[in-house]
Amino acid sequence: MATRPEIPRIVKNELEKLGQVIGPLLKRISGYRFWSIPFLSISIFNLFTLLVLIPQDQTRTALIIYAILGAIGLAMLRESNVLIKEVRKKSLTYILERISASSDTTVDQKQRYLLKIRKSPPQAFEVFIDFLEEEIKLMDLEDQS
Repeated sequence: MATRPEIPRIVKNELEKLGQVIGPLLKRISGYRFWSIPFLSISIFNLFTLLVLIPQDQTRTALIIYAILGAIGLAMLRESNVLIKEVRKKSLTYILERISASSDTTVDQKQRYLLKIRKSPPQAFEVFIDFLEEEIKLMDLEDQS
């Protein structure tokens, strides 16, 4: 795929609207990821240290604390993965609805882009940007006539 040297203002506006839809979820994801990694790291390191280097009779309370800390970290990591899937769904839904609602393109063009997105969801953003660029060209042609 060719790189895009300059993104038109209309495309930027559409991507900002999409960002508003998924923005709150992205904040939660980053927060969960930010805290889960240290929790898991500290827990794993200390559990290993306690189980291997320190005698068993002195470590019961510490083991419980670090196990709970690790469980919290793992739960946060799993929740962030669930939220990532939700972001993908919301993004895809927004893109599909936006393409379907377009009044500046023909039904055939809409169907072609919708089919491309449904066949390859990971490329939805690229296809969406192509659609928006084509929509801009059609709007410019209409303005010139």
